[in-house]
Amino acid sequence: MIWNRFPPVLPRRLINQRVIALWSLMSKFLSAVTLFLMFSPLFAATKEMEAANAPAPTVDVIWVIVFGVIFIGSIIGFFWYLWWNERKQKPKE
Repeated sequence: MIWNRFPPVLPRRLINQRVIALWSLMSKFLSAVTLFLMFSPLFAATKEMEAANAPAPTVDVIWVIVFGVIFIGSIIGFFWYLWWNERKQKPKE
């Protein structure tokens, strides 16, 4: 029974009150988040979007190459690590 999991000090009525209070708090929070996410694009549309028309900052090619080397290197390193561990676990014949 689910009530056996709660500490025996709390009576069932108090547990039910806590569950109802948490449910009420969660529903208020979710409704507030939903309303915020619904109206934030509308609020942004009413503002003048001068920041959106700003030119995108440029990045040197060297940093793109560095990112690519690190990204591809981490993928290769991950698969090498998997291969190395699999090789160690296989019994030698």
